[in-house]
Parts: sequence; C-alpha cells; structure tokens
Amino acid sequence: MLNLGGDKISSEIVEQVVRSFTGVVEVAVCSLPNALGINEIYALLVTEMPIEANAIAAHCTTQLLPHQIPRAFLGTDKLPRNEMGKSDL
Repeated sequence: MLNLGGDKISSEIVEQVVRSFTGVVEVAVCSLPNALGINEIYALLVTEMPIEANAIAAHCTTQLLPHQIPRAFLGTDKLPRNEMGKSDL
C-alpha cells in the first residue's frame, strides 16, 4: 500500500496495470518524495525489449486514475529482492 498525501493507493493494482503492457516482465512500484516533499509513484521495470516511457504512461492512463499513474518508469536488469523473494524497494 502506498501513501500519497493521505491517499492510500494499492501498489498491486498499479503493478498489475504496468505489467500488462507488452514487453514488461517484472515491475515494482514505490513512492518517493519530490523536491517539495510530496510523495509520488515510481515504477521500476524489467523488460524484454526497450519500452518508451510515454507509451507505457499512455497505457496506464486508460486503466488508472491520474494520481495512480507512476511519475517515472525506470528500467533495470533485475528487481532488488529480500530473503523472502519479495521486492525490496
């Protein structure tokens, strides 16, 4: 569960929508404060091919509310995981 200024957002729902985009293999979302101290959603992606951030953002706009759409989509080779195999963000 992500807390954005008192709004509770399900990370699972956001991850499910991002993961449904063609080429996304794994995704984890987290919230980080911006320069004003306001938390925003960020998505860390493992993909099987290069993906344009604006294309995946457009995909998200069709299924998520505006405040649920990640601010940025960041690529990585693998997601950090804890000893239990869960995303460690």
